[in-house]
Amino acid sequence: MPLAAAKSAGDRRSRRTSPSATRPYRCFYAPVDSNGFPTNIDTGVLPFVDLKAASGEAAQRKAHAKTGCPVASVERLEHAE
Repeated sequence: MPLAAAKSAGDRRSRRTSPSATRPYRCFYAPVDSNGFPTNIDTGVLPFVDLKAASGEAAQRKAHAKTGCPVASVERLEHAE
């Protein structure tokens, strides 16, 4: 492979998002009472926590560790341009 071709292939790879890059996520969780049982939500809207993580699964784990509650859903936040 010529050197120029190898360099251009490497340049394309370097523009990709690295696996360790973090992205913003919003995690909705179901609150629990002091006994660990799910509580009713009067408004019908689940509370959420915003955080940064490398993947959706990592965000779910972080949200559970932060809140101590089961996580109902995870959404990646995209900024409009």
